[in-house]
Amino acid sequence: AALVSAADGSFAQQRALAPEAAVGHALEHALRWGRTPAEALDLAEANVSLRPNGLALALLAEARLGAGDATGALDAISRALASGARSPRLYGAAADACDLLGDATQAAAYRSAATSFLAPPAPPSAGLSPEHRGP
Repeated sequence: AALVSAADGSFAQQRALAPEAAVGHALEHALRWGRTPAEALDLAEANVSLRPNGLALALLAEARLGAGDATGALDAISRALASGARSPRLYGAAADACDLLGDATQAAAYRSAATSFLAPPAPPSAGLSPEHRGP
């Protein structure tokens, strides 16, 4: 708890000195360490206004989910997808939003899209030098 409190103070200082540089980091901290949904949402909206990219919109979706706004989360996700952004984080948030809205079919489709980013497992001998591969 003491370290989280110290980090809170550090992020507050950083935001005062360089808000453009610190808001995204402060937002990730707020989402990870369970700050109030309103605080995370304020940071997420500020982050999107500074850098309206796919990651910022995915974080906005997560903040909206934390605030109980699944429809708003899907709006942010739609904007991100329309921009060409694709990531496991974005699809994971979309799946969570669909689950909250009771759309299990669409949630499963988004989960499948999220896992498509995982690399297939390498064969057991991949990357081993010939002398270490065995017969």
